[in-house]
Amino acid sequence: MPIHRERVYKPLLFDTTLRNPKRIKSFLSILSKYEGKIPTNEIIHSIVKDVIREKLYEPTYIIHTPEYKEVFKDDSLTFNDEQIEDIIVNSPQDHTEGGFEKGWPSRFFTWYKFPRSLGFAYFDVDKEIQISKTGRMLIKAFEDGNSSLESAVFLNAMARYHRSNPFVMAANTNRPFSLFVATVLRLKELTGNPREGIYRFEIPYFLCWRNNDEIALSDYILKQRDLLGLSPSNELVYDNVKEILGIDSTKERLYKMSNILREMPDEYIRKLRLTGIITLRGGGHYLDIDSLYLDKAEHIKQNYLEFLTFGSEYEYYKYAGEWDDELGEYKEIIKTDSELYLSKFERQVSLHSLETIRKEFLLLKNRHGSSTHELFRVIDRPARLEFLTALLIKKTYPSVIVRPHYPMDDEGIPKYTAGGDEPDISCIDGDKYINVEVTMLTASDQNIRETPSVLKHVSDLVRETGNAFAIFIAPVIHPYTDLYMGLARKDVHFEDCKITRKNIEDFSNDLLVKASLAGFEE
Repeated sequence: MPIHRERVYKPLLFDTTLRNPKRIKSFLSILSKYEGKIPTNEIIHSIVKDVIREKLYEPTYIIHTPEYKEVFKDDSLTFNDEQIEDIIVNSPQDHTEGGFEKGWPSRFFTWYKFPRSLGFAYFDVDKEIQISKTGRMLIKAFEDGNSSLESAVFLNAMARYHRSNPFVMAANTNRPFSLFVATVLRLKELTGNPREGIYRFEIPYFLCWRNNDEIALSDYILKQRDLLGLSPSNELVYDNVKEILGIDSTKERLYKMSNILREMPDEYIRKLRLTGIITLRGGGHYLDIDSLYLDKAEHIKQNYLEFLTFGSEYEYYKYAGEWDDELGEYKEIIKTDSELYLSKFERQVSLHSLETIRKEFLLLKNRHGSSTHELFRVIDRPARLEFLTALLIKKTYPSVIVRPHYPMDDEGIPKYTAGGDEPDISCIDGDKYINVEVTMLTASDQNIRETPSVLKHVSDLVRETGNAFAIFIAPVIHPYTDLYMGLARKDVHFEDCKITRKNIEDFSNDLLVKASLAGFEE
């Protein structure tokens, strides 16, 4: 059993081991295969093998072994059992956590502690693995590619999440997401501004707030705005944070200013946006509740603000894993074929310069490219690529009709990627109809996952218009993708289906010299 230390007030840091929601779903899907099993070292060893086989974790031994590195990067290749065992043996984990043995058992705990704290799964050293109703729903969302259901599951989980719970050692007695929602709603009432929100520099106050009192917090925020203005220095905000936490000079070294004012707020914002009801306004400078989902925000304030206490980890898991139909799956309110959708997209086009859009677009050519832009850096990379591609095309060719298909919030910012039943972006340039399809995939699965849908979409468009082609964009065009998209035209069913393939850098460069989007036809 884990050793419980004295609880102290400290900033909220959501675990970043499984930062990407896709990783949470993938890891959870593997764990579900072992439901009902006690996580003995033997069972954990099998889970570790599955994780490595699915390439969800990359030990340094893989990086330093050319043969394994090649397999890891190429999705057409798989590790065999002998290779996996070799990787495990040569990747000792100098890690102890959660009451599990040092090494891979503790690494297993690290992987799954955040999904566990959200109520998706439960296990302990001597307790069998369980998957909750919400955990099963998240796995289903993953298998079905249902982004709407995924958002609903995270909304439900974040509403129930307690800062201090049997899984987390902290004295702060609040529910971070519910506190945020209730505070924003009260600020709207106090200011009379329906678009009132929380500035980025105010996020650290939420990270460090001691209790669940949205009245005290909203009053504090308004008072600090009066005292410090809307552009306070980092030092002044940091002083406020230290005062909230009760940090003196002897403890200051434990809480670096860069962590509290930058890294932690960024991760907090990413987690808030997983719920689908939080938007960024003012070019990413402040956060607000999506006005289309104020009813859900009110429901959260009325039903999920009270801080509860739990007698055991299992009791908390049972509560966190429950499902609220009022927060359940919801349809997109702004239809992608509506004029409202188009007007919000056009507004985003007007807010960003061509230079900024191109710079952010080019950052995505490298998986290690890191954005510092207040808005773009907190948008998941696949959705960010769709967003930036649409903005870049419209900014470069203003006369082209550009209609993206990603679901957006009331600010015009994508919540996730377009569904698979339609192209990512539809364009009309004069009498030419153009599908623009993008992906962040770079290995052989790029061809497997993308080529069939790209061909179907452009084939349908050719039949409907008689004058169409597609542009396919990725950080790197995999040779298989290039081959099969080219060979497709030799098939009688696709002979009129032209697909121009461009990597991100080449597409950006061609935009500088081609007079029209129609000029990309090959």
